[in-house]
Amino acid sequence: MKQRSLVLTVSILTAFALSACKSGTTGPGNSGTPLTVPKAGSVFTYDQYSLDSSDMKSGIDVLGTDSILATGVPHNGKSNTTKDSIFVPHASNSGNTDFVSYESNGDISFYDRSGDWPGHAVGYPGYRSGWITVPLVSHGTTTFKDYDTTEVGHYYSRTESYAYVDDEDLTLSGHTYQAAKFIHQRFDQDHVNDLYETVWYERNSGIYLETDRPDNWLNHPNGGVHIELTSYTIR
Repeated sequence: MKQRSLVLTVSILTAFALSACKSGTTGPGNSGTPLTVPKAGSVFTYDQYSLDSSDMKSGIDVLGTDSILATGVPHNGKSNTTKDSIFVPHASNSGNTDFVSYESNGDISFYDRSGDWPGHAVGYPGYRSGWITVPLVSHGTTTFKDYDTTEVGHYYSRTESYAYVDDEDLTLSGHTYQAAKFIHQRFDQDHVNDLYETVWYERNSGIYLETDRPDNWLNHPNGGVHIELTSYTIR
């Protein structure tokens, strides 16, 4: 379910000629059958592949899975979180566990553990851990700054954001979902880790559906990636 963790080069599953790669979107997002919030034992399978400089498919398909381990787990100030585990072959972050919080207003939040890594906490005290919210129901834009410090007289920061775009029907592998579309961005002070991508979540359950990340954004190559949900078992 957590978009960022599914990407091979990214900690985080995330929102081609773009229209040539997606299975299809239409409006206004009411045609698909609503999905339920997954319980322990649910499994989601995603297809991921690289995009070239023309945002066309390149390389091979890589299948990854996201398995729900437990629900209703208290974690870092949240009482209703889902614990899941990502598996992507040959990925350095494969096997990591992530936490998703289901908020009382219908939004979802991901736990960003940037400040929890031993190397960051000791060598880079500016890193922070915390929750970043995807405004699934509240809409608008949310931000989280996971790095904020001054080193050798220079200020450095990194901010991540989710901006709601609209609701739409999204068809993937023959299934039509009621999706919420977002622009997911990350701005690094020195622009080394900038990120711009479009992501979709199933708006009733918060299940991660798809990511479109162009290869070149504002002349800053960051590696094009397409990820989409191909199958699932919801318990």
